[in-house]
Amino acid sequence: MLENISRLTEMGFSPEQAQEALDITKGDVSRAIGYLFGDPIETEAPETTQEGKQLVNSPTDEEGDEKADDYMGDTVNVKNAQDIPQFNEYRQAPVEEYGSYQYIEDDSIPALNPQVEEANMLEERLYEQTKDEGVPTAIVLSKKKYLENYLIPVLVILGQSQKFYSLIMIDLEEKHDEEDKENGGDIEQAYHFLKEVQYLLYVINYREGKRQYINFDELIKNVPKDFKQKLTEVETVDEVILRIYETLNYNYNLVVGKDSPNYNKIEELLQSMVESIADNVKSGLYLVEIDNDSRSSTLYGTLNQLFWEANFKKLGYMQYERVSPVVSFHLVGDGDDDDINMADELPSQPIHLDEWFYPQIYLSQCISSVMDLRAEEVKHEEERKNLTREILQMNFFEGKKIDQVLKQSLNYLAKLVNEDIYQDLENLRVKMEDERAKNGAKQEESRELMNKTDIRNYQNIVDHYNQLGNPPLAKYELKGVILDDSRYFFKQQDDWFYYEAYSKQFLNNNKVTDYNIVQMEDFEKIQRVVYNHTNSSINGLTLIYVEDSNADSSLPQVNYLQTRFENEEHQFLQKYKEYQECKSPPNEESSDLPSNQLVDL
Repeated sequence: MLENISRLTEMGFSPEQAQEALDITKGDVSRAIGYLFGDPIETEAPETTQEGKQLVNSPTDEEGDEKADDYMGDTVNVKNAQDIPQFNEYRQAPVEEYGSYQYIEDDSIPALNPQVEEANMLEERLYEQTKDEGVPTAIVLSKKKYLENYLIPVLVILGQSQKFYSLIMIDLEEKHDEEDKENGGDIEQAYHFLKEVQYLLYVINYREGKRQYINFDELIKNVPKDFKQKLTEVETVDEVILRIYETLNYNYNLVVGKDSPNYNKIEELLQSMVESIADNVKSGLYLVEIDNDSRSSTLYGTLNQLFWEANFKKLGYMQYERVSPVVSFHLVGDGDDDDINMADELPSQPIHLDEWFYPQIYLSQCISSVMDLRAEEVKHEEERKNLTREILQMNFFEGKKIDQVLKQSLNYLAKLVNEDIYQDLENLRVKMEDERAKNGAKQEESRELMNKTDIRNYQNIVDHYNQLGNPPLAKYELKGVILDDSRYFFKQQDDWFYYEAYSKQFLNNNKVTDYNIVQMEDFEKIQRVVYNHTNSSINGLTLIYVEDSNADSSLPQVNYLQTRFENEEHQFLQKYKEYQECKSPPNEESSDLPSNQLVDL
């Protein structure tokens, strides 16, 4: 490192500048020289160290959380083919019989969670003890790897948006008319579906209950026909998320009616509007799809390429006309494709996750500010390059170091005792040193100005836009990360939680035998999980950001939901008491869905 610093200082750069350039380029002298000459260097996400891997393997420091540890370890070390949805083999299944397509299993791959006992742990653990204080009630389904199951993580995460929660929590008891059979019973289906959605949001946001988990098969049983039909047409996981958003809007509109002020409000909440200036086209966008080729090390870097292309060649060509209060992104993995082969897995650009995000910097009204900032950056970049050239010209002449030539000349003149010429040459040497110092200071000032105008740093855009007296750009908060239909993170208030459902792979029926829900100690652990997860081209990922709001945080109350919850709590506590007295679980009907709802294929 000292040798590299010396090499750069010989070129006229200060030791501090040399050290900074080498740090940024990780010791690459050629790239460091380019950086000092003004070439842009993209900052990469932090490398995952061995310590980082240990954090990924252990999302909680509490002893006994083996299942969570198993998952996190598998994220790094095991390629789970059973987590990859396959769609093409089931294209001919009649929609009215199945309604969904099950993910394919590969028995040659080790089980995701080999510690799960053969017996169904769910019924046992429900009555073993009550829920820990401060942890949300887990939302559990009877089976894994069905496309409808994506409803659960999507709704759990959207339910952390106050705007979404308030829209959904309308009084359905007043609106519903049992005799209303308009649209072939679609309204009836929409009503039952929306009522189950309401109950899920109520359960996940009410931490005072005693039950560790609640089975939500009833929600899957009440999935509307339009959603089942759409599932027969999907080819990738991002399409499943898209269809969920569409069916939420469609069925909500059926229930509230066209005359309601809430009509189409779900669409307004979830769908942004994007405009292509070059093609003069506007289109609604529920979900931003990001393929492997478009990924950068950060979400900002990725969107910069999608909207503005590399080196900002098309700045202003693509922009948001409107950014919705909820913004969703899907990082497409090769595992989303029909024809995936595990042998095709390749390293992918891992992404460093941001907990806060400013998507409005890509708004049409913000583009002029971005262009002004970019023009300033280019100007300072050119100034810095010119200063660098001047510094080099003062250090080298025809491939020789000027200082060395001057030193040799001064030594020679000193022997001749020609003081006039010697002094003239010494004055020249001092003057050149002064000029180098001045240019070095100017170069440092230019570098600082470049940093302040660098539009790769989103904060520069936000600050510049706000300084012009514009209304502040809204900040968006990450509310959830979906790994697949049964593994996801969600943020509730200030706390992050991780949920995973388990099944015994050798049974080959995807029946959920156990689950885990743990509170994450800090966001850095989630960042490391995502970093490792996206390091493989196989893995996809869905991110949901919600506009930060200073509005009243109180949530609307719906009496019939509270009554239903309290009645179920009362029944649970009675059975819990019986179990504690006799230490044997009460007989209950199987929670499996009817065979005509979900079929093992």
